Order: sequence, then C-alpha cells, then structure tokens
Amino acid sequence: MDKIDLTSGAISTIPWLQGSNIAESGTFAPDGRLLMYHPNTNVYAIDFELQTWNTYYQVTSNSWAMASNSGDGVYIAFGNNVSEGETTIFKIIDQNTLEMVTKVSYGIERSMAFDSHGIGYLAVGDKSRGGAIYQFNPSSGEIELYHQPKCFPSSLIVHPQTDRLWWSDCNSTFESLDENGILQGINGIPEGEGYSLAITPEGEFYSITFFHRDDPNTPSKHGLYHFDPNASTWEEVADLTQMDSGITLSTLVACPDGFIYTIESLDSTNLPVNRSSYNAVRRLESDGSLTLLGFDFGFDGLAAGCDRTTGQILFTSGEGIFAVTPP
Repeated sequence: MDKIDLTSGAISTIPWLQGSNIAESGTFAPDGRLLMYHPNTNVYAIDFELQTWNTYYQVTSNSWAMASNSGDGVYIAFGNNVSEGETTIFKIIDQNTLEMVTKVSYGIERSMAFDSHGIGYLAVGDKSRGGAIYQFNPSSGEIELYHQPKCFPSSLIVHPQTDRLWWSDCNSTFESLDENGILQGINGIPEGEGYSLAITPEGEFYSITFFHRDDPNTPSKHGLYHFDPNASTWEEVADLTQMDSGITLSTLVACPDGFIYTIESLDSTNLPVNRSSYNAVRRLESDGSLTLLGFDFGFDGLAAGCDRTTGQILFTSGEGIFAVTPP
C-alpha cells in the first residue's frame, strides 16, 4: 500500500503495512479507519493512528480448502489469515447455512480432502509457525495432527486405489506417508513454482504447474503435465498459457468418468465485451486439446474437487461454490 501526497504528487510506502498482502480494494470509514476487502480473505480495518489492522469481517465466499465427503456432503474451511490465528471447518447445509465442525490454531486454510472412509484431511499454514496437515472426523469433530511438513502444504488429494493422502510441499515435491508412516516423495516439474495435483481412477498423476515470470505484465506460463513413473519424469500434455497476464490461478480434477478437467481463469478474448476474466471449466481430450464446457462461474477459483458419487465438478470462487455436471 502506498500513500500519495496530493500537493506534490510524491508517492511513499507505509512501512508497517509492508508485506501484509491483506486486500486489493478499499474505502475510508467515517471514523478515519481504512476498510480493505478481498473476496478470498476478509475485510480488514486499518487504523493509521495506532498503526494496527484487524479483521473487520470474515469472508465466507471463497476458500482454498473445500472438498466433498461422498455420501455425506461438502465441507469448507476458512482461516482468519492472521499470525497465530485459527481456521474453522464447516459442513455446508444449504446455500445460506454453514454448520461448524471444528477449529484448528492455524490462520491460513490451504487444502482439504476426504478418504474413502469419510475421514477428512486439512492442510493449514501460519506465517510464524509454518504449515501442518490435520486429520479430522467430520461426525465427532475430533481433530489431530497428521503430519508436520517442511513448508506450507497444498493440493491434498487421496489416491483412489491406495487411499493414501498426497500433497504438494515447498512448491518442489509431491509427498505421501506410506502404511508405515515413512515419507515418500515425487519431485515436481523442474523450475515450477505452483502445483495442483490430480490422480485418475487408474492411478495416473497429473499436475498444473506455473513458472516464474520477471515481468508481471507478461502471461504467466503454466502447463498441464503427466507423470511417467517408469522414467520418473513429467511430460507436458498441454500448454495452458494464455494472453492474459492476470491468469495466475488454475487447478485440475480427475473424475470417475476417467477425464481430467481444468478450472481456470479464461481471458477476455473469449468473453463478451462487458466481461472481465471468469472461471471456466475445460475437459482434457485424448489428443491433448481442451474443450470448453462452460464459463461465467465467478472469479478466482481456489479449490476444486470431483464428487465420487455424483461425478460433479465442485470448485470455489469469489461468488461461492459451483457444481458442474459434465455432459
């Protein structure tokens, strides 16, 4: 956040807000506090006299951690995004009702998944404590530490054949605990910086990976990759890079129908003139091409999954959770 002197036009930073990354739009309240908002985090109140900021309202329209517990319902978690904060897990009752399940003392929700027995896993992070993966019982609310990773874990996914939990850690590896509790790993795509993992019913690993860009005005290069276990290498299936530099969010799911689906921002060249970037769902075809199934599902999709019972693709966005039934 910068401050502009209206007389001279000089621009200066606000040192005590450096690195807070708390919002991207705001307005001043009558009492002089600045209210800052982002649909993926919260509304924050900034007090310039006391040099503090606090959560003014916790947003529950988008989340990095949402998953379907097949036959039971959909669950979602929201963190308050503060150091030594907390994340709350909810069961979604209907469009207007959330039922609290349990809480954990980390302030950043990262990812969620359920195994075939209905046991849930929640990845969380904290700016001062690092990351953690918790195991929880959605019926009783009991929760316990499952694993303490090196960095912030993300992209939790349960292997459909072995029921083992996999996740991405440190933006460099995919990891899992075997039946003896020993950590196993697969190296990520070389030079990749952000990973989204999916495992097909046949046990094949796919990932969407982003790469570093020096110029924020250029498209963020990212692609869809398939893991070859024989060669222990990743092969590019499709280049997903688009001509919209704002596309930095893209994920994928593997559904029981055997297809891979991507949920990503779609650039403005594919939208009506009165639209900006929106979430789109695309299907990976056998020739490596992507077929557009639909768009206009809100913006900034963070979490995605596929309900094993219904086959619906579920994903969060700045407007809530959408469910798409593949044709």
